[in-house]
Amino acid sequence: MILLSIDPSTKKSGFAVFKNSELVKFGTVVSDIATIAELMADDLFDERFFLAIEQQYSSFNTKSFMKLVEVRTVFETVATLNNALGIYTIPANSWQSYILGTNNRIKRKERKALSLERTHDIFGFEISNDNIADAILIGYYTIEMMPKLKKYFKQEVLK
Repeated sequence: MILLSIDPSTKKSGFAVFKNSELVKFGTVVSDIATIAELMADDLFDERFFLAIEQQYSSFNTKSFMKLVEVRTVFETVATLNNALGIYTIPANSWQSYILGTNNRIKRKERKALSLERTHDIFGFEISNDNIADAILIGYYTIEMMPKLKKYFKQEVLK
């Protein structure tokens, strides 16, 4: 099973790719349709895959919120065109409370620092880009939650 997880951003989105629950690739991608399509043209996506993408919350200005929704829509559209098996929209407060033990009420800067720290704790390497760390943790959360969603997918898909 391949899982592409995304932390959408207006300029450069963080991404992580898991194969059979193992983190195999991560980085950032410019948040435009051509670059996103190029990412999903990678050989890793020769087999069908799942997309997990963070859902936006509106605690910031409307213009930024709309741009993030647009970026998320581009990722979801390109994934659909590339025969994604499923798309998970992950609420930020769900993965953050499960992985970070926190919620949206703490300051963004503090959440981002916790994300970097938690990525190191779980995966054993340092990372300096909080968008990548968030994408990795969104993927980790999705993999952890998948057993609860098995009834929605054929058994062989989740192996």
